Amino acid sequence: MIRNTALIIPILAAALAMPATAQQRYRNWQTIGERTIAFGVDRDTIAVRGDRRHAQVRICALRRDFKLLDADVKFANGGEQDISESRTIRAGSCSGPVDLRGQRRDIAAVKLFYSRFNRGGAPIVRVQAR
Repeated sequence: MIRNTALIIPILAAALAMPATAQQRYRNWQTIGERTIAFGVDRDTIAVRGDRRHAQVRICALRRDFKLLDADVKFANGGEQDISESRTIRAGSCSGPVDLRGQRRDIAAVKLFYSRFNRGGAPIVRVQAR
């Protein structure tokens, strides 16, 4: 019992010492849509249902890596925001959070332009917001 307590205390201390932004990096993300990426270069629009307000979005890769060429967020009020630069997103990881301009926004759709690497199975692109 004492041995277990000796292990738990340093872990708890490290977690409490972590800045709030680092603690929240993996918290409160909601998946608002996902697609399986076809071969080659592809474009998809993921419609987002509901009227939830979000302050940030990120793009994640499941199963395999893919190259994100561009992404745009369309808002319910008709506005639009370009949220990406060309980059490879590795399987099991996500882009960094992108702040949406203005107050918390009602996302209507996310337009994605990406390419798939020709090895292995089909990757899944997942869009998350908080």
